[in-house]
Amino acid sequence: MANLHNSKTYQKGKIDMEKFKRLPKDNLRDLPIKERINYFKKLGTELIGKPLTHQQAKYMYEDSLRGEKYHNDIYIVDVYRGIDADKMVQNKDWLGKSTYIAIKRHDKEICNDWRDFQKIKNELVGEDIEALQIYPDEKRLMDTANQYWLFCLPKGQWIPFGFTERHVDYTERKGGFRKAGQRGVA
Repeated sequence: MANLHNSKTYQKGKIDMEKFKRLPKDNLRDLPIKERINYFKKLGTELIGKPLTHQQAKYMYEDSLRGEKYHNDIYIVDVYRGIDADKMVQNKDWLGKSTYIAIKRHDKEICNDWRDFQKIKNELVGEDIEALQIYPDEKRLMDTANQYWLFCLPKGQWIPFGFTERHVDYTERKGGFRKAGQRGVA
């Protein structure tokens, strides 16, 4: 797959992602359980740089069965809803009601296009749900791969800061000194 971040198409905002398709929960289901756990031992070693115990690999495998898996032509997305999202929820009032989304590209390249993330959130969680991308305290930093997370509030909850009304202008304009720039949308 071409690196879309450097293409003129991507820079102009004309990416037209395919709709997401749901994947089976266990894409290793054809393997014996021992081989599945060995796969996660290897994966864990690649991610954290040290061998995992059998129990840690088994936990990673079981954890991979939670949530919903989706993909399209550009992205692979894991969606964790309700109790499947609770390990990431710090507000006890939102336990069982929140969603978080893990986003990565098929080609494992960097991605952080706001419009793509908004489209992913709208399609897989809902247009009426608010989500955050967190830039945490260094003590809580998670940075092991080109993977990005959106944390979605329960329906009806608003993030207590930000704009209160919609204003969208997709007119393409070249920016410059004291001039607003905007990439257009096809």
